[in-house]
Amino acid sequence: MSKLFSWGRPKAGNPAAEQEVRKGAAWGRRFFWHLCLYLGVILVFVLQAQPTTGSGGPIKVEFQYQQF
Repeated sequence: MSKLFSWGRPKAGNPAAEQEVRKGAAWGRRFFWHLCLYLGVILVFVLQAQPTTGSGGPIKVEFQYQQF
């Protein structure tokens, strides 16, 4: 029964197999971190490229001059 639910974990006392599992877990965390980082950077570029308020035209600036 314990063999069915081992989920690929090494038995205690096998340092080589434990090291392989740690390498795999570290690789998975690193991959997930890079995936989130790259998706975040792409999301920032996409959001920056969107026009504000949907106008798409030039910004109109009105100046008020004070006369002395």
